[in-house]
Amino acid sequence: MTVEQIITAAFRKLGMGRVPDAEDLADFLEALQSMLRYWASKRVLMYASTQETFPTVAGTASYSWGSGGVITTARPSQIVNMFIRDSSGLDHPVGMLYEREYLAITNKSLAGRPESYFFHPLYPLAYMYLHAVPNEIETVHVSSIKPWTEASSFVALGNTISFPVDYEAAIIHNLAMWVSPEYGVIPSAIVKDIAASTLYTIMSHNAASQVVPVVLNFFSGVGSYNINER
Repeated sequence: MTVEQIITAAFRKLGMGRVPDAEDLADFLEALQSMLRYWASKRVLMYASTQETFPTVAGTASYSWGSGGVITTARPSQIVNMFIRDSSGLDHPVGMLYEREYLAITNKSLAGRPESYFFHPLYPLAYMYLHAVPNEIETVHVSSIKPWTEASSFVALGNTISFPVDYEAAIIHNLAMWVSPEYGVIPSAIVKDIAASTLYTIMSHNAASQVVPVVLNFFSGVGSYNINER
């Protein structure tokens, strides 16, 4: 959704009976940034789909991901899609493997263009394992789900960001609640209920995701983690 679409949807929830004008859009944009910054300060993390690229390293199958890792961007919680683009501009899909499937591969040192990956969301660094082991430098294109806290990136009404459905509903309905006092409007009971329930869902997701890193970090032990040594 674009920022303007989010704002327009929130505006409708207040039952204003008109479309938002330029002043309304500016007010709602400021409120949206303020609300998301407040949520971030309360550790209410928003997760959004992010597209990025990184180069393969010939002879390297394992890539740490996060601050201080081989891939230095923010650690994702989930990989959505992946493909490799070769030097001719052709795209080659890379399929997901579950842990048991990756562990069942007998020859993990097989060289070639990767056709599959296993993503292990350890903390603080996640690890991604490619199979086969890259034998040349090519560009990996990956879509992943990451915590999103950069409210300042909403600087224009045309900016877009892709949230999971429950997050979109939470933003729209809570933005309506956030702005309603300024407009002298009392939101309907339905808007209040949806705002509360969707925000609770997000907080539940956050609580669950905060448990996982502790357990995984316990298993990582001292030093680096290498799934091939299990």
